[in-house]
Amino acid sequence: MSSAPLHSCTRSLRLGETDAAGVMYFANAFEFAHEAVESFFASRGIQLTSLIADGPHLPLVHASADFLAPIGLGDEVTVTVDSAQCSAGSVTFAVRVVAKAERLIARVTLVHACIDKSSRHPIEIPAGLRCAISAST
Repeated sequence: MSSAPLHSCTRSLRLGETDAAGVMYFANAFEFAHEAVESFFASRGIQLTSLIADGPHLPLVHASADFLAPIGLGDEVTVTVDSAQCSAGSVTFAVRVVAKAERLIARVTLVHACIDKSSRHPIEIPAGLRCAISAST
């Protein structure tokens, strides 16, 4: 990575997050990424409870992942939000899951649209929210 990450969290893989082979169940890469984005929001003063109560809403409209190596029960990983790119009506997060010795486990992309709470129609990201997300990106 050429620039500093926006936010990082550390966690360990739990038993319920593994599959029958004893490695991370694929869907949990998305869960890890989502947790990191939630933590990123909190670090920027964005309260999810307020967004849910008052709007705008930011539903996930696209998710993709590249899986590069397995991790097993108890393995510690760092989940890093590398970028948060705002367009007029959406924000795209690039997230990495990395194990010890900088072993890249997964790259995850999450795209959230911005919609009006009441009408559920697409809207532009409000300026205050855009500034909080984009600060130092």
